[in-house]
Amino acid sequence: MTFIADLHCDLLSYLEQDVKRTPHDPAVRCSLSQLKAGFVKWQTLAIFTETDSSSVKKGLSQLKIYQQLLRDFPLNMQPYQRFVSTIEEAAPLSVLIAFENASGFCGEQEPLKVGMARLNNFIETIAKPFYISLTWNRENRFGGGALTQIGLKEEGKLLLKELDQKQIAIDLSHTSDALAYEIIDYIDQQSLTLPLIASHSNARTLQYVPRNLPTDIAKEIFKRNGLIGLNLYAPFLGEREESILEHLAFWLELGGEDGICLGTDFFYEEDFTSTYQNREKTFFSQFGDASTYPILLEFVKKQLKLSDQQIDKWAYQNVTRFLASHLSL
Repeated sequence: MTFIADLHCDLLSYLEQDVKRTPHDPAVRCSLSQLKAGFVKWQTLAIFTETDSSSVKKGLSQLKIYQQLLRDFPLNMQPYQRFVSTIEEAAPLSVLIAFENASGFCGEQEPLKVGMARLNNFIETIAKPFYISLTWNRENRFGGGALTQIGLKEEGKLLLKELDQKQIAIDLSHTSDALAYEIIDYIDQQSLTLPLIASHSNARTLQYVPRNLPTDIAKEIFKRNGLIGLNLYAPFLGEREESILEHLAFWLELGGEDGICLGTDFFYEEDFTSTYQNREKTFFSQFGDASTYPILLEFVKKQLKLSDQQIDKWAYQNVTRFLASHLSL
């Protein structure tokens, strides 16, 4: 049995959309039973909001859902605890939170200090985020999202300094190329020790979509001992299941053995019909939900001829080492 540490799923936003939904619904692809069947031991729950007038309201709602899950299912999941000596001593499922867009805690029209105070309150009363993305796909007060060409704004610089002080990782999965480059430059200029990740992205050189990483950005992440989570959303991989192998092999060729991990991005596609309505396939059926991780690991191990140690690194060890080394959660 190999355990799993996953950097990204959309369970919280799924539950926030409709009060009738439950964490047992298989449609979300990362239900409690699916996570258990896939031997998921560490799961990051993304707080997803677009940038609009309801961003903060939705972010608060998803944080409340996170708290409710912990109250309602204490035998199924517990908050991540850094100081656990063995895997066996860890909770059945350790969960972390992350902001997929900083607009989830700081609205566009309010003073920046209000948003920062809100983030500090979340950290003190609920949980410290594993990582934060400045943007989603569009522009906000901090910078340009993945579908723009806008770089780092002045308030984005202030937020980076705040994340550095708190040692919260910065996520590049939803940045524009300009924003990613300027974040890295700013980290170097200011001598920040900000942990760097791309929570759910693949290789753009293999599948040319804006959400995938340019090779030089991927190299920077690996060079800085960061993480890149393989995204199982089919349009970010390619037309065939074998595309998974190609992206992983490419990361390994770049020297990413100690930085590759999983960021599968499981979500309920009907919540994004306007975005994905022309997609024939969102996930490959063989690897279509969190219960299929054992099949995925065996497929990759056999086809790429990886050792048990390499599989364990990709499946969970790189993430748990990163958490222990970089983030005082």
